[in-house]
Amino acid sequence: MPTYTLEQLADEGPQFAMAMLIKCIENGEPFVTYGAICNELEYQLEIEKIFPTQIGRVAGTLMSSILEIEPDAPLINVLITRPNGIPGVGVSEYIAERYNNNALRDWDNVAINERKKIGLFGNLR
Repeated sequence: MPTYTLEQLADEGPQFAMAMLIKCIENGEPFVTYGAICNELEYQLEIEKIFPTQIGRVAGTLMSSILEIEPDAPLINVLITRPNGIPGVGVSEYIAERYNNNALRDWDNVAINERKKIGLFGNLR
């Protein structure tokens, strides 16, 4: 069984996650789930099993790379979500920074309707 490291996922996974996001946007889908990205990375990287909880590393690496090039870029990592459409806790640093709101860093205490809104629309407006 081929194994992987988190560094490998962070290095090799973002390109495939970005391709999936673009395809979903083109198809009018509101988000991509961690599980869908897991399946794609398992296929593309020929890894038998990737745990969905580790996809946050891929999303964060992708978003950080984008922000290095364009600091005002849309926060596309909010579109990588749990099956319920709510982004994971890793998105909180990006959201808090973007909206200059430290309360958003404590993601588990952000109201669920706000987390859903952020996941579906990528913003608080």
